[in-house]
Amino acid sequence: MQKQLFAWGLSLVAALGAAAFEVPPVKQWPKEKIPPAHAGRILNWEGVDNVRDLGGVKTRDGRLVKRGFVYRSQAFNFNAVCSWMAAERMERKLRNGQFRYDFGEACMKAMLDRIGTNDLSKSCAVIAAEVAAGTNAWKRGPSRLTPESRAKILRETGLRTEIDLRSTPETWGMDGSPLGPTVTWHNIPGVSLGELTSKSGKQMFKKCFRIFLDEKNYPIDFHCIAGADRTGALAAALYALLGVPEDVIKVDYTLTSFSTSGIRTAKAFDNMVKKAFRSSSGTSFNEKIEAFALECGFTAADIAKFRTIMLK
Repeated sequence: MQKQLFAWGLSLVAALGAAAFEVPPVKQWPKEKIPPAHAGRILNWEGVDNVRDLGGVKTRDGRLVKRGFVYRSQAFNFNAVCSWMAAERMERKLRNGQFRYDFGEACMKAMLDRIGTNDLSKSCAVIAAEVAAGTNAWKRGPSRLTPESRAKILRETGLRTEIDLRSTPETWGMDGSPLGPTVTWHNIPGVSLGELTSKSGKQMFKKCFRIFLDEKNYPIDFHCIAGADRTGALAAALYALLGVPEDVIKVDYTLTSFSTSGIRTAKAFDNMVKKAFRSSSGTSFNEKIEAFALECGFTAADIAKFRTIMLK
């Protein structure tokens, strides 16, 4: 039944077409609740949530991370709807509303209207019929941006590089940045902080950090779908290498809680650090990340170069 459910979901989305994907309202940041030292880092990009400039925070030695060089955000387009998603995950997303977040409000509404009930098991007859008809297909995720919002982001940031941390299936059908041909798009599948020291985590970090070592690539934006977990892992690693104190890194991680991406806590951050670095050298998070970067084949000179680019 689960496989049929998934195939039915694909066929419905394919039939709805791109017009079904609508950008849900971006949650406004409750500025009165944001720590004053971070309020200036919060950016509002129309159609894109969870955006902030990595600049504007101080390192342990009192230097300042430059503004306007690196941004973290939500993805600029929705995920593709394709067979990478396990059937049980599709069902869970439908039940808890996450499908709405990933694929759009109109698509979610159309799906639930078609079912006519939140009891997804009752849709078996419809599923079987549509699977038999062979109408399921893959669909590239449409942009969250309007022409006007795209032009404004480019005008205000001058972005040259986009690092997309989503998996290859999530970005199915993409061959460039939703921001247009002036932005170089890199699709580098990411991991959460707890998996940073895994084989895939090391691969992600190696590919990403090489991009940050080339001044010609700046300004840079990096993101996953929500700009939360995979994005948070890379942001934490970059901050640690710059010498930003761990407590400030935790605050940046928890700022995602003020977006539509859900709650992220300092305790969760601590637990993931323990999971990833239980056997690593170094006492502080900064020392652990520096040792990790060296283990990935980078040198002290590489780390120094990154700091030269990013700090003043």
